[in-house]
Amino acid sequence: MSSSSPEPGDTFAGNCESLAKPRYQNVTNRNGSEEGPEGFGAASGPSGPHEAPFDPDRETFAMPEANLVEKASNARARHEAIEELPPGRRDAIRMLELEERSLKEASTASGMSIAALKVATHRAMKNLR
Repeated sequence: MSSSSPEPGDTFAGNCESLAKPRYQNVTNRNGSEEGPEGFGAASGPSGPHEAPFDPDRETFAMPEANLVEKASNARARHEAIEELPPGRRDAIRMLELEERSLKEASTASGMSIAALKVATHRAMKNLR
């Protein structure tokens, strides 16, 4: 084995180079540019005929204010759905989910057992889906 540079295919690096070279040639031919980041072979700019370069000024993102109407209508629909539940389930959901009371506190306030509250909450959630 000589100390000169290895032939393509003799080492892992040589294998990578022999695999990447045709890809690099395809990319440079397609884009008309021979520059690639760090010499790896991926040309800068679009990589296909239907792709455009990324321009952060042209990206659009929803502003938080844009969804206020939707959030209000969702809250209204949720409130109406809860009101349509049977009284035991409605109370369980209000105390445990909306008021975030503990099972013990809700049990004391409602007069229902902890097990009955769990069942009512489970069934109410199933109805609300």
